[in-house]
Amino acid sequence: MKRAGEEAGADSNTVSPKPKRRKASQACASCRRHKTRCELPDDIGNSSDHRVQLRCHRCNVLNVECSFKTSNIIHVRSKSNSESTSTILLPVNLDPPVVFVSTPDIPREPPSSAPAASTRDLRIEDLLPRPQSPVGPISSFDWTAAPMLAIRELANCRESAATQARSSSSTNQSSDESLSTILTRTQITWLLQIFETRYTRWVCQLQTISEQDGVLDLVRCTIASRHLDPITQTSVAPRLYRLTDNILFKHLFHPIPSLESIGALIILSLWSPLQCPAQDSRLLVASAISMGMNFRLKEASAHAVRLQEQGLTDSQVYEEAIQRSRLWILLSTTESMVCLGTRRDSLSSRSAFDYRVLSTGSVGLLAQERDLRINIQGKLMDLAEKGSKITLKGPQSAEIECFYLQVQDVLTRMDCLYTPMAPLPVVSQHDPFAFHMLLLQYHGSRLLVAQHALREMRTVISGSNATPSLTWLRAQYHGTSIAMCLGRDSIKSAQSVLSAVHSVDANLLVAVPDSIFTTVSFAATWLVVANFSMHQLNCTPLGAACDRLISMTVELLSRLALGPTHILTHYAHIIATLVDLWERQSQLPVPSLNCSSTTPTESPASFETSTLPSLTEWSSANLSNNSNIFMDPEFWTSFMDNLDTTQSPWS
Repeated sequence: MKRAGEEAGADSNTVSPKPKRRKASQACASCRRHKTRCELPDDIGNSSDHRVQLRCHRCNVLNVECSFKTSNIIHVRSKSNSESTSTILLPVNLDPPVVFVSTPDIPREPPSSAPAASTRDLRIEDLLPRPQSPVGPISSFDWTAAPMLAIRELANCRESAATQARSSSSTNQSSDESLSTILTRTQITWLLQIFETRYTRWVCQLQTISEQDGVLDLVRCTIASRHLDPITQTSVAPRLYRLTDNILFKHLFHPIPSLESIGALIILSLWSPLQCPAQDSRLLVASAISMGMNFRLKEASAHAVRLQEQGLTDSQVYEEAIQRSRLWILLSTTESMVCLGTRRDSLSSRSAFDYRVLSTGSVGLLAQERDLRINIQGKLMDLAEKGSKITLKGPQSAEIECFYLQVQDVLTRMDCLYTPMAPLPVVSQHDPFAFHMLLLQYHGSRLLVAQHALREMRTVISGSNATPSLTWLRAQYHGTSIAMCLGRDSIKSAQSVLSAVHSVDANLLVAVPDSIFTTVSFAATWLVVANFSMHQLNCTPLGAACDRLISMTVELLSRLALGPTHILTHYAHIIATLVDLWERQSQLPVPSLNCSSTTPTESPASFETSTLPSLTEWSSANLSNNSNIFMDPEFWTSFMDNLDTTQSPWS
């Protein structure tokens, strides 16, 4: 170092070496947890203020949340202390460097948006990035920008202080080294059986993965522990989660990934463990995608097709290629399910080879039915992703018509996919329930496409200075109101989602993936907001039958919830709060301009009431000043004020 300094002084053109990064006086929460060196940025010493907000070098590189950034005051010592710490070297072949950390280390916001300071201070505006229009951001909050993400974030806000305290206290306990130190052999066997009978249908492609170090059994027990009695669950679940976190963290940074780790991440992205901090399913499945890329799973289907063409279908190589291709389709479909409605692009995709290797000719055998289901699900996700990416280029009539035709093309393709899908819950001989949930996902995907189209129109048309007198609600295609057609389609789809979840055995619903319950919650939310919209348009609300359907959904989610920390408890509370706000709003005096044909003495919420406005009602409705009927700022303000003060429906 001395020689380097002398040479630098001798040659003025030589750049002096960078100063060594300062070591923080106390490591941030993430570095303490993973026992890694915590170093401050190189330019920290350039700041004149000793009270600065910053992020350490490791958190900055991994793009994770740093406790330094949210701390009020960080004191930086001029000299680093001599505490010994260990350093984890990142493997060079991991791309992208996503880690399994479901605690606040993972930001739930996109990297470009600033995260909220804390859960208590979370505002509805902080949940999602503000929508962009040709003239800049819109001032009011647009909750439909990423509705599925909004529902999840609202549910995360409902995490009780007691749960956070339990998670914090469990972190300070001594670490468990294996599953057998937490559960007895009898408990492990029982939990694995629970997972096999209730959860395996959603991840049956993982059954071909051979166990090496038991990480799959650990994850299965972690998810199935939600069925333990409350007392045992409170003491066991946090330890299982912490052990899973530690083991998977080591697997992610291992230079040679394993299929076991991919399967474990798929499971954790579909179901959130109880008694643990909220996790980002998108980052979990992204880590699995990165591992799958290193395993070249994406190429397995093309390899299997080549072996088919060569007549080598009886070889062991072909069987292995088929198993890997099914694993890749499950992985990519899971990512699509997790990312749909969150404005987050999937890292993976399904090719024509992926669909060719799946057997879809019959529903008589179990393997064929599973292939058929994942085949249709993949195609459905492809259409939903395509529909969610359609953009309206401008407010001109030609661009609006082109946009509407693209949306209708996606919805028509969904109709074509629905035709062979509709009889499957009846004709299936092995798992009709799974096909019934596939129909639910169909209606949910159609709802997301319709609401995305409505949001695009509202954002572009109402946000354009070129046509200040044009309201997005009056945009037409061949004399037909586009907003009315898409609105009708979205409400029908939302009602179909709720009807589907009530027409199956409730005992089987407990184990469906969390994303399906997010779809159900969004459908109920959309119907409540639609009632607000009809009220603002001076039209008749959706009616008592729809209101009852929403109330039944709240009751069902509350009954299925496995505890006060279960995601279903939070979803039920959110919908119940929305319903309460709507009931209070509906009791207000009816505006003077009413497009409904009912008299003031008649109840607008009767079963005979039309659920949607007619063409005459729509043309006479007050459309001029309702650019935000689906996302009234005052409505969301009242909602957030009441969300944390009302009592949870779970008991």
